[in-house]
Amino acid sequence: MRPPVGRLVIHGHFYQPPRENPWVGRIYRQFSAYPYHDWNERVNAECYAPVSLSRILNEKGRIVKLVNLYEILNFNFGPTLLQWLERHSPFVYNSIISADRESALRRGGHGNAIAQCYSHLIMPLATRQDKRTQIRWGVHDFKHRFGREPEGIWLPETAVDIETLELVAEEGVRFVILAPHQATGYRKRGDKKWIDTKGGIDTGRPYRIPLGKGRWLGVFFYASRLAHDIAFGDLLKNGEHLKDTLLSGLPEEGLLNIATDGETYGHHHKFGEMALAYALDKIMTGSPELVTNYGEYLSENPPEYEVRIGENTSWSCAHGVERWRSDCGCTTGSRAGWNQKWRTPLREGLDWLRGRLYEIFLNASPDILRSPEEARDSYIGYLLGDHKARGDYLKRFTTSGNEVAALKYLEMSRAGMLMFTSCGWFFSDISRIETIQILMYAARAVELAGEITGHDLTDGLLEYLSEAKSNVDKEGSGADIYRKKVLAGKVGRRTIVASTALGRLLNKHPEREKVEYGDFSINVISETQGERVNEGMVEITHKLSGETTLFNYRSWYEDDETPVVEVRKDGVSDETVTYHLPDLPVDDRDEILGGVKERMRKDILNVTKAFFSEAERTIDLLTGYGVPVSRDFQMFLEVMFTEELRVG
Repeated sequence: MRPPVGRLVIHGHFYQPPRENPWVGRIYRQFSAYPYHDWNERVNAECYAPVSLSRILNEKGRIVKLVNLYEILNFNFGPTLLQWLERHSPFVYNSIISADRESALRRGGHGNAIAQCYSHLIMPLATRQDKRTQIRWGVHDFKHRFGREPEGIWLPETAVDIETLELVAEEGVRFVILAPHQATGYRKRGDKKWIDTKGGIDTGRPYRIPLGKGRWLGVFFYASRLAHDIAFGDLLKNGEHLKDTLLSGLPEEGLLNIATDGETYGHHHKFGEMALAYALDKIMTGSPELVTNYGEYLSENPPEYEVRIGENTSWSCAHGVERWRSDCGCTTGSRAGWNQKWRTPLREGLDWLRGRLYEIFLNASPDILRSPEEARDSYIGYLLGDHKARGDYLKRFTTSGNEVAALKYLEMSRAGMLMFTSCGWFFSDISRIETIQILMYAARAVELAGEITGHDLTDGLLEYLSEAKSNVDKEGSGADIYRKKVLAGKVGRRTIVASTALGRLLNKHPEREKVEYGDFSINVISETQGERVNEGMVEITHKLSGETTLFNYRSWYEDDETPVVEVRKDGVSDETVTYHLPDLPVDDRDEILGGVKERMRKDILNVTKAFFSEAERTIDLLTGYGVPVSRDFQMFLEVMFTEELRVG
């Protein structure tokens, strides 16, 4: 094998759609992710965490090295996924951030991380306003987390049009990554004739996309055949084979660059991260300069060729961007006889809703929201900011006393973007959790629009969704799914109070307590605790808007020991709503009953310890004379000793 002199870049696109319940900012249990709580947790365990500590084994199967692949790969992470990792998996999150820092130190300031458009909507199908906000939010989130300007940005599904590229360039980003079939022609700079790409395009060099008025944007086209074999073939089954394949693909000069979903390594292919770690470790041993990242390579190799881009194309649909608006034939998880005709009315319905939301947003009173478009583009700073940053933002864009009203407009607009997350159209049926999730964001936007204007947009949206027919007969249409599953997912403040009160009744919490629940803080101001009845007052505050509501509750055990709670707003003539355990979100119910089970376990241990303390001399007497201890008694002792070992 000839000694390679080219350079290698492997890019991982790490992404999960936003999964939080839009009413409370909390991910509830997703049973399809079993045995994990939800898909973020599952993919983190199978991919994101292993990639941060990839094992390299010797011939005896023993670990000889741990590799943080984020220090080697070029990568992007979806901003909403990074937010989840920061909260729920800080070790992995910090491994990602520190890896970018370490790679920048080694590569002349060019870190491995690049940005991503914020919520992974299909850019060519978005309005200019949404495109701009998605790019600005993605760039701001990147700077907030990585502490530097992004050199590149990942376009969701690599879906592209010229307007998107112009907006990317306006934000100072230097390059994007596309599939080779998205190029339509190229030429050397200074030449007048364009060369058609039907015969293919050289992916071993960067190109520049001319954008007029002397502006341009860099672009890398990944090696699609090798990327396909890694993502969908068997190259990750053997690290040695992967190493040889990569080395044989390195050009004599120029670049071998590969881009796949980051979840390829460990989630799609179990132990795929180990094969990659082994291959890259072997390649870099003695020749660490072979592996680089896009930013460093572009800095060292300014584009000598220009390229034309096929607009409305993507890496995951052979028909351009039709996968996200029509029954084009591209799908995942479909069955015989199924179709995706539901995509069109879903797209049309959400486009209609977006138009209504935008009208409401732009017509906000200046007393409530000054410069609405600028306020929205800057809102990411509020979402990520500390108390001072949020205060400064509100002073800039609203007037005193109108803060909650202004944030309602902005949250409506944010939900109106999240409802276009690409996964809602990607799969086989409208009844899947991905589509239900985007419809939940739509429902939240509709609710906020109604609170602002007094007009309900639901019927208009359902008119479109009624034409979106599920392939599963029992699911009916998108309108049926919206009524049965989407609206059923709404969790209001009253429900949160009911969960809090029932948890306190069953598990005897302190009389005063402050707890967190997703986007809310719950402050139990007072409570009178009886043997079978509790009465109290709760202050519930939305952490984003600061809006506070007081509720009174009364919880008790019925004659059959069923726990019940009544909740009503404080100080107003408000209806009292009654809740039982089955009325609560599954996670809340599990948490409450888990507390009951833990309390019972501790009670049993305390009884066992008290009995053993009194019976210790008798046991010594019996065993001293060889009298065996009965099996049931041994079981008590085993429980007690196991617990003592567990707690240390």
